[in-house]
Amino acid sequence: MRLLEQSAEMISLGLDTKPEFANSMGSVHGGIILALADQAAGMIARRHFSHKKSATLESKCNFLRSISLNESVVAEARAIHAGRSAVVSEVKIFRSDRKLAAIISHTQISVDPAG
Repeated sequence: MRLLEQSAEMISLGLDTKPEFANSMGSVHGGIILALADQAAGMIARRHFSHKKSATLESKCNFLRSISLNESVVAEARAIHAGRSAVVSEVKIFRSDRKLAAIISHTQISVDPAG
């Protein structure tokens, strides 16, 4: 994973897929996509929690298109709601042809003892 872009509202991560990421159908396994989304959403959450510690509470994914092996994908994450103890974000996964492959709703919670 590599950081492609960041702004006050958005984090963009890239990932070059490999044959080791294959599922039984020969495309990228959904767990790889969820790991990329989790990383992007976690980076968004850390911006909102001053103690920089959070954990995934929920992650819900809709897989829309398969992703071929040996292809670069991009995750774009944006916060939808940032509260005192939780951040809800939306992560979109794009294939190298810029077609939307997955959309993830993700909730991170504060794990700070005072939070």
